[in-house]
Amino acid sequence: MKFIHLKTLLGFAFSIALSLSLYSCCKTMVCETYSIKNIYVSGFTKAESDTFIIRRYQQATNFADKIDTLLVARDKNATYSDFADGITSAVNLDIEVQYAITAGYDYELYFPATNTLRRITAFTDVQGDVKYCRPSLGRNACMNQLHSLKVDGILFTGVFPYIVK
Repeated sequence: MKFIHLKTLLGFAFSIALSLSLYSCCKTMVCETYSIKNIYVSGFTKAESDTFIIRRYQQATNFADKIDTLLVARDKNATYSDFADGITSAVNLDIEVQYAITAGYDYELYFPATNTLRRITAFTDVQGDVKYCRPSLGRNACMNQLHSLKVDGILFTGVFPYIVK
């Protein structure tokens, strides 16, 4: 009959205890609501899209319950990157995250130069979470994935569409 050395047994027990204690320190972090700070516009000239208004509404109120309004201006709070096609621009909103376009609300995007109004409704995301075991990973937030939204009643799934003139 072979005997296990007490030293080996204690080392093995210590390894298991340490592993369990480290794993029990792991936490699950709920991801943040999906938000957008880049809007793609197509068919507008630079002059037509350099200023527009974003209005946020309570979702499913038929645009009756306005929460806030944000003026987007090329020289104030947005940078524009023009695509090679000459008709598409990426508008990077230089705003605080609380003013970003987020799931759970309805929006109007109004372009006064062309009197163009686009309505974004039924904006939903998929709740996600992430498990982390190191304290430093808790600082890196995760974001939910876009599920779907409608622009002027047209359904888009998994991708934020271009806003077309």
